[in-house]
Amino acid sequence: MLPTDVCLWNLSLAPTHQQTDDTESTQSSQQFLWNVLYNSVGKLYSYRLCLAPVMSPLERHHRWHPDSLHGKAVDISLLQRLLKNYEGTHDFRAFAGALEANQRRSGRTMSTVRTVYSANWIVEDKALGYYRIEFHLQGALYKQVRNMVGTAIDASRGKITEEAFLDLLHGSSATMENDHLPRKQQKRREDNKSKPAPPQGLTLEHVYFDEEEF
Repeated sequence: MLPTDVCLWNLSLAPTHQQTDDTESTQSSQQFLWNVLYNSVGKLYSYRLCLAPVMSPLERHHRWHPDSLHGKAVDISLLQRLLKNYEGTHDFRAFAGALEANQRRSGRTMSTVRTVYSANWIVEDKALGYYRIEFHLQGALYKQVRNMVGTAIDASRGKITEEAFLDLLHGSSATMENDHLPRKQQKRREDNKSKPAPPQGLTLEHVYFDEEEF
């Protein structure tokens, strides 16, 4: 994923949560409470696409070209409307990748409720068909952003209906406030037949640690 003119020149181990201070005669333990994962207050992801009939081969490692596949072209107006449905707090179980496997590995149940603060459609170069989707969110599940993009693209091309798209999102959300609803109404990843968008278009642009900055 790195350009050819960027290289990694040094590595160092991050301190563990506890560190022994050898400068004193008696060993003391210093607790590191800050954690790069758990102290973030938000993240900015972008996903880049080309919706022109032909894409420059130089962009193939940084952008998805869904119209290169057989099928209908992307309806941009519909796609913009679909993306706005992601905003807010929802149960994204139907958009989570390898959820059960990750839960078995960690030995704990993982919440699939996440908050998306904004989902914006950005025109980069209309003549070339270059666009990007920006997601400001609290945090994301494994493959959540790629699944969100892939599902929205499928709906915008008519591969799934808009009603089916909304059911994947809001059908899951119904169980958050109504625990008495039967389990079958909570949509799972298996109910979402859309494939995740390819990884090359995805970029983690920024991790926010300051609430005022975010």
